[in-house]
Amino acid sequence: MRRAVSIGTVTFDKVQYYLNEFDSQGVSAESDRTIDGGAIVYEQNNLASAMDVTLGSGDNYPISETNLKELQALCDGSLGETFTVTFNDASTIDVRFKHESTPLESSGLWEGSCLFYITLNLARV
Repeated sequence: MRRAVSIGTVTFDKVQYYLNEFDSQGVSAESDRTIDGGAIVYEQNNLASAMDVTLGSGDNYPISETNLKELQALCDGSLGETFTVTFNDASTIDVRFKHESTPLESSGLWEGSCLFYITLNLARV
């Protein structure tokens, strides 16, 4: 599993896991039934559209409050922008924040903690 080291201008304090790297997102399908009971299946190649990219700290790599604030600022000012995610193997992908859902989720390790677990919900562009 690759680990992200940065997104745009923000470098993570600790690497973030590419949580859904191996999920199958290539094809989605929906089905209907005809009046006589036959099946109609609609399929779409998702590779032509935005694939979900979820980066997260898991249970091992919390980030600092300063790093969280940098990510919040990047996310809040990102409408319509794309960013490059760089991984520990030097590979990159271009993404956007998924503002149609919750693009950045965070929770402190404990009450009053200055370390945070995060989940970044992104879409590949």
